[in-house]
Amino acid sequence: MLSLEIDADIITSLSEKTDKGDQTEIKEIHPESLIFYYSVNIAVGKQGTGKTLLFMREILKLDRLKMIHLILYITGDGKITDDTFIYLSQTLTTPYITISHNEAKKIINGLLYYKNMYNELFNTKKLHKLKQKEILLDALYLNEFPDYNQKNTRLHTIVIFDDIAYSKLF
Repeated sequence: MLSLEIDADIITSLSEKTDKGDQTEIKEIHPESLIFYYSVNIAVGKQGTGKTLLFMREILKLDRLKMIHLILYITGDGKITDDTFIYLSQTLTTPYITISHNEAKKIINGLLYYKNMYNELFNTKKLHKLKQKEILLDALYLNEFPDYNQKNTRLHTIVIFDDIAYSKLF
C-alpha cells in the first residue's frame, strides 16, 4: 500500500505544479501512470531485481488505455533475453519491435522522420488524402490512421534499452 500512497503523492504534486502554471514539456500521460510525456525513466540494478517488472507495469497501463502506438526494445544483439519482458509482452496489444544497439540510431531517426511527417499531415488535415498511405502506415507500424476527432491521435513511442551500460550509443 505504501507504493500506492507514494504514486498518489507524486501525481498530486505534479498536477499542482501544472495547475500553478509552471511550464514544462514533461506532462502527465494519464493520472494512473508514472511514465510521463517527454521524460526519461531509468532503472539501474542487478539482473533479476525487478527493473523490467517495474517498467512493464506502467507500459501495460498505457497499453490498455491505448496511449502508445509502438514499443522499441533495444538490446545488444537485437534479441530479447529478459524472461519478464518475454512473458508480459504476450499481454500487449501495442506492437513492439526488437532491434540491436547498432541499428538503433538509424531506426529511431527514421521513425522520427515519419512521425514528423505524420504530425504535419495530421495538423493540416491532409493525412487521409495521402496517395501512398501504406508507406507511412508501415513505417509507423499502424494499421490505419486515426480519425481527426479521435482522442490520442499523437503517436507516442516507448523506447526500452536493455543493458544500455554496454552500448556505444551514449
